[in-house]
Amino acid sequence: MGATSAQQLNAVALSASYNSTFGQDSSYYLGAGYTNATGFTNNNGKMVGAFDLNAGIKVSGLNLTAEYLITEQGVSGVNTTSGANPNNNGGYNAFAINYFPLLDQLVAVASTGGSALMGFSITADYTLDIQGKDLIPYASYSQVIHNYYNQVYALELGVRYNIVDSVWLGAAYNNSQANLDGANKPTANIFSLDLTAYF
Repeated sequence: MGATSAQQLNAVALSASYNSTFGQDSSYYLGAGYTNATGFTNNNGKMVGAFDLNAGIKVSGLNLTAEYLITEQGVSGVNTTSGANPNNNGGYNAFAINYFPLLDQLVAVASTGGSALMGFSITADYTLDIQGKDLIPYASYSQVIHNYYNQVYALELGVRYNIVDSVWLGAAYNNSQANLDGANKPTANIFSLDLTAYF
């Protein structure tokens, strides 16, 4: 936490969650949070915060998760901490719901509007045991909404396989579509392969 010359605190975050189990191999969680550092600014150039609600349920190998996030006020631009800022190669701080190759175009349009920005994501995955290793196919749908005329949608289908210990091999297909100003409707199709090792 720190203070800027704009007389406001940076990177304040609060969160709470509740976890519980039921049955032999089932559990669920509920969570909520707030941050004042989304990377977006309002009409006065001040940082805009966001509220987050999330929940998930696991029944045997099936996992379902959902998340909803909304800014506390209208968005009119980005600040220097934002991944949408041309001088910053970071990510979209609070809106890293999913990989949105078209989100920068939405931010450009949103910078002229001043409406609140919201997003949600729903993900389902299933864990299969293959030769003693986990194979996890998944599907995820995400959407970021600025107003009725400015939205970005993403559908991702993928699979991850636990090759050995903490090493995972994955593949995914992401289809993103945008509706910008009710007229501009760009699309992006991305296929990705990844290798992840946890230490």
